[in-house]
Amino acid sequence: LPRGSIDQVLFGRRPDPTAAVETATRDPSASAPEAIDQLRRALLLPFLELNAPDHPSLAAGTRPEHVQALIVQLSPTATATLTVGLRPGDLRLSLTEADVLALATKFLLARLAAETLAVEVASARVRLNMAVAEERRRLRRDLHDGLGPHLTGLAYSADAALNQLPH
Repeated sequence: LPRGSIDQVLFGRRPDPTAAVETATRDPSASAPEAIDQLRRALLLPFLELNAPDHPSLAAGTRPEHVQALIVQLSPTATATLTVGLRPGDLRLSLTEADVLALATKFLLARLAAETLAVEVASARVRLNMAVAEERRRLRRDLHDGLGPHLTGLAYSADAALNQLPH
């Protein structure tokens, strides 16, 4: 029997990496931690951990004894590390799985960046609403304490001047 057949009998059928990633990334409402766990489950991996500069670490599953680190080039100066827990009986990931996981890493980082930006936008919206409310209070106070009494004084002065004029 060929090695692939023996592996399938001993370890079960391996998922198609491309189909697994497509399945795991289908839900746009999933958060980055949910997406990495969906990817881990779709590929039947015991563990996945993503570390990248300027992003919080993402991990899913239980770290086994044997792991493989994939270095993913994000830009000429930045890399991310995807630590993959190997399945029982595996010594390393297949080249196809490694390539697909490298692409999935970029997708996960984009999702993580989008979540970070969404939090920043929500925070900016709250700060903007607070600034608008404070400006309204300041204008109301200025009208009440400044312009209102000044206009009242002008009205009284005009009324007094009218009282001094001959009919």
